[in-house]
Amino acid sequence: MTLQPTTLPCTTGFFSRYYNTFERITLVSLAILVFGLFVSTALCSLAFALLIPPCLFFSWKDLQSHKFKSIAMPSWFLVGLACAGILATSLNHADINGPFEAVFKTKYFVYGALAVAPLKALFNNWSDSRTRTMLLCLVVGLAISNTYGLLHLAFGLDPLGIHNVPAYGRNYGATDCMRHAHSCLYALVVLTGYYYIKSPISKSIKGLLIFAIILTIIGLISSGTRGATGAALISVPIMFWKHKHFFRTAFVGGILAVALIILCARTEMATGLFRSIGPERANIWMLAIKAIEEKPLLGHGVRQFEAQGNRLVATHGQWIETPSGEVVGLAHAHNIVLQFWADTGIIGLSIFIGWLWAMWRVTRFNGLFSAFNLSFIFAFCSAGMFQYVFDTQGALCIMTVTAAFVAQAQLESNDKSDFAGAE
Repeated sequence: MTLQPTTLPCTTGFFSRYYNTFERITLVSLAILVFGLFVSTALCSLAFALLIPPCLFFSWKDLQSHKFKSIAMPSWFLVGLACAGILATSLNHADINGPFEAVFKTKYFVYGALAVAPLKALFNNWSDSRTRTMLLCLVVGLAISNTYGLLHLAFGLDPLGIHNVPAYGRNYGATDCMRHAHSCLYALVVLTGYYYIKSPISKSIKGLLIFAIILTIIGLISSGTRGATGAALISVPIMFWKHKHFFRTAFVGGILAVALIILCARTEMATGLFRSIGPERANIWMLAIKAIEEKPLLGHGVRQFEAQGNRLVATHGQWIETPSGEVVGLAHAHNIVLQFWADTGIIGLSIFIGWLWAMWRVTRFNGLFSAFNLSFIFAFCSAGMFQYVFDTQGALCIMTVTAAFVAQAQLESNDKSDFAGAE
């Protein structure tokens, strides 16, 4: 993958006056997002708000220049996924407390569709200095988060009152252990892929990359989050299956797995390696299946499985009795397939799977780039088998990275019909 200047865009009138302004806004917003992934959900929300104007500006510019041919196939699927969520929520509005709030949660999929255009404009003028800026934001944010979480883990220190709970043998970072671990996972995949695929790399950038990769591994292991760590062990080797560095990467992955086992083995069983191999997770999956059986076609509405949790427990009971007699952890379905199916029905789930297929398809012309893209897809999908990964930070990170893949693929591909959504 090469992030180098390509042919500069042809801009006239209104677009030429504000092109550079919106490009700078995009760059600053991405820097805030990269830093905020590890430090604050509020910063991620701020970055999202700042990215909306460039998304609209550059998307409108692309439509003016190339009509609908400028819209990538994955973007069509994301728009369809948002529409499926809106339709499901509208049909169930009488049973939903705050239907407009539920509909608004589809904003991340719309953002993922629109983000391709500003990222494509940004990559038109990409440089090593911009890469260095992004890496510095990531390293500083990750270092702050890791340090705060490790101090909390080792000494119980929480001077800002972020956690207000004991660490239970896990690095919570500056947010919580799940957000911290999944942000480390996505950063690890992107940084590792960039390190091996981008060539050549200056010494200063290579040093920052290696340091950032080390920080992500430390954050991932110390979080004790098995889903995110397992996803790293699955996704990173995929990137190098036919690459000369495969065995080296597999060796590092083996060390990572052993370190995780050692970390979990020294904690109590309730918070250690086998803490979720119990009735709670199985009961949640069973309740999600029951919710699907109730409304299989269009679902209950966006993020409504958790809202239906108490009713589902009262109606269907527990599949496996828990010692407490309660089902704990009904904040989501703990599986993105069951979550999308319960919320948006088989229609929404089919569109989601179609988006994954379209994401793979747009990069298939470039072997290494395709493997990089596929590795990231496997990262969030495998982590999503045990966790809902499309919360604020997760959704913004996934949508931004996948949009970046599509934007770069559009710039590198000579076959524009691949992105028009039609053969």
